[in-house]
Amino acid sequence: MLTGNLQIAFYRKGKVSPKRLPLAQEPLALAGDLIQAFHCAGGMSREAIEEDLAGIDDYGQNPKVVKGLIKILFTRSEFAHNLQSDLSALREEVWDQVAQWWKNSTQELADSRQAAQEILPPHLTPPPEPIERWLFGDLAAQQLLTTPPKLTPSELLQRYNLEQAQGLLLQTEKMTLEIKQRGAQFRPLMQRLRFFRLLFRVLQQGNDQLTIEIQGPQAVLENSRSYGVELANFFPALLSLEPKWKMEAQIKRKGVARCFTLALDSDSGYPSPYRPKDQWRHDKISALIQRFNESYGAKFKAKQPLDAFFLPNGALLLPDLELLQGKKKIQVEWLRYFSTAKEEWLIQVAKALPKGYCFAIKAKGAQKKRLEAALPGQVLCFSTELTAPALKKILSEKVLE
Repeated sequence: MLTGNLQIAFYRKGKVSPKRLPLAQEPLALAGDLIQAFHCAGGMSREAIEEDLAGIDDYGQNPKVVKGLIKILFTRSEFAHNLQSDLSALREEVWDQVAQWWKNSTQELADSRQAAQEILPPHLTPPPEPIERWLFGDLAAQQLLTTPPKLTPSELLQRYNLEQAQGLLLQTEKMTLEIKQRGAQFRPLMQRLRFFRLLFRVLQQGNDQLTIEIQGPQAVLENSRSYGVELANFFPALLSLEPKWKMEAQIKRKGVARCFTLALDSDSGYPSPYRPKDQWRHDKISALIQRFNESYGAKFKAKQPLDAFFLPNGALLLPDLELLQGKKKIQVEWLRYFSTAKEEWLIQVAKALPKGYCFAIKAKGAQKKRLEAALPGQVLCFSTELTAPALKKILSEKVLE
């Protein structure tokens, strides 16, 4: 997504709006020229493509816009090098040869190709391709374009607009989401919240509307940058929901004490880049379930539940996996991101949790002791990563035995 010096936003009267390019003649022409340049650059290095694009007509656009469009095209392209040798070892051997040569010679060499012929032994003779690629083909700048981006000009502009909005969401203090509950649409929303591991609480629920507050990355105790990316990637997933929704995100601008409001809704005109799919399954959860079943399938069974459900006090539970031993069933919610507010929420809902419901949390020391005291037998604390053996051991000791 577009961040840092490629982020363009407009701040006014407590509100913030991301830069949006219209699907008009000049932006479309610029996008088309950039896409064509990539399609004509097959086999060229990233560095060479960047040099060629430096002189492209910008059609009067802000240079940041052009650089942002180019960045998206680079990320949507595939690069590789066709060298099989260990280039770090090759460089080390070449530098040793060069250093030895310069100790014993005062000769001036015209260029790198002459230097290679003069200095290097036969087994280190570079091929006809540029010497830079021969020595540094494993670096991003020297890798070769193998697959150009599969985008139309309008798709490129839409992607640019979306990534500008996502870049702002990386700076979210908190987000409030109102969404219409229309029968089967409640489950897809819960699947997306679970998939992106967001920390949230229910502010209001009814037959027709659900209001939730999602915490921003500043509230997360560890891996706040990773959580911010998850929150920003949640926005395009939200776009594919059918019911009407409204979102307000409080954006913290660097160096400014106050927050600015980013207001978006289902009619904002951002198309979702995600393909329609029935289930949102997180790779880490799927891999954990697979490893658990492969290791302990004779006695236990793990699967991913689909449902979410409310407690009598209105708290919402999103189990990530179920463990079965005969007629016994354990539901586990894996909190990959944690905050002080989430810890307080856990303590509040502890007495209302159904039997056999557990939270898996990365915690140690004083925090681990607090959680285990507040949720006896219903919190699984681990120190590094939740693994199948650790899950089986903790559940066996605390719940299943």
